[in-house]
Amino acid sequence: MSFGCAFPKTFSSLVDSYSTKESGVKNFLLVALALTDLGYTPLSIRLDSGDLAELSTFSKQLFKETGERFGKDFTKIKVIASNDLNE
Repeated sequence: MSFGCAFPKTFSSLVDSYSTKESGVKNFLLVALALTDLGYTPLSIRLDSGDLAELSTFSKQLFKETGERFGKDFTKIKVIASNDLNE
């Protein structure tokens, strides 16, 4: 939350790879909701390990569901993948 408050116009977050689904993405969305209430737009999350394709799909779906539930448009939040990527 402190990082989001310090950099509200450029907020992007590395999501915890230990528990991406149970806490990482959900904690990001809590900060995203607070920032949007203050007039800022969260930009993206970065996934660094695990099944990146599956986690990306999960994240985008949770963005959509959370946005619909709270009247926000989170569909434009990007998911960036990193860590030993190859073609």
